[in-house]
Amino acid sequence: MRYALRQFELHYNLHRPHQAIDQAAPLRAAAEPLARAQISHLDVRRRDRLG
Repeated sequence: MRYALRQFELHYNLHRPHQAIDQAAPLRAAAEPLARAQISHLDVRRRDRLG
């Protein structure tokens, strides 16, 4: 249970976008907006956090 809670905490603070801070994560600075041409070439990957 502690492992699952820690993974949630890390995701919430390091990866999850927050609307109140322009879709940035609380512990990371907001990135510059992407140009329209860059959006069509995104490399999106997912990771299984809880096994």
